[in-house]
Amino acid sequence: MIVSQLCKTGKISLYYPLNKSKDNMINSSVSHSGTAIHFLIFALLVIWTATPIRAQLTENFEDGQKASYAGANVELSSGTWFFDDALLGKSNYDKFNGSQGVRMDRRIVNGVRRTGSITMLFDKNDGADVVSFVSANYRSNTGNSLQLEYSIDKGGSWTSVGEPISLGSDLELFEVEVGVSGPIRFRWIQSGDGRINLDDVAITDFIEASDTQT
Repeated sequence: MIVSQLCKTGKISLYYPLNKSKDNMINSSVSHSGTAIHFLIFALLVIWTATPIRAQLTENFEDGQKASYAGANVELSSGTWFFDDALLGKSNYDKFNGSQGVRMDRRIVNGVRRTGSITMLFDKNDGADVVSFVSANYRSNTGNSLQLEYSIDKGGSWTSVGEPISLGSDLELFEVEVGVSGPIRFRWIQSGDGRINLDDVAITDFIEASDTQT
């Protein structure tokens, strides 16, 4: 075993322990503090460049409380959201990660079609590159889908991103490319005639493509 230690003086001492006898302990001291520091800086740069860090907004719906479908604002860790015909469910039939997740409803109740949706009531100022989330049909429901939309005018108008996403029986990760800079907010709108679950939203910052000369 080789154990290296960087001392405050910049020296690196390498110890090769063979047994408990001091006679068998070899101490090789290298006093090239500049070389050691340069090596550490180089190693950190390699790690930094090899592992890009993507800033993002996340929401796992763990902190809020909403037990009914009636439209209402919900305070979550990321900000205030509006739940319309949606709640935070944690029954044996809900599908989520953690302790709870979103449940949306599109059933006809008392002759009225519900319109399950959740909406961010705040902007993400650094734009959006990719939006990801997990979703599935609630319980044994089938035939439901989910549409992602965004707004860049504080909810005044909305633009659909891609086509509606068909949902299965198990939670599945979906990643939707957006590529919009500047302040932006999102909403998820259910279609179908049953109920669905949604959880673990993540929105990465917009990254402008760089021009690379060849």
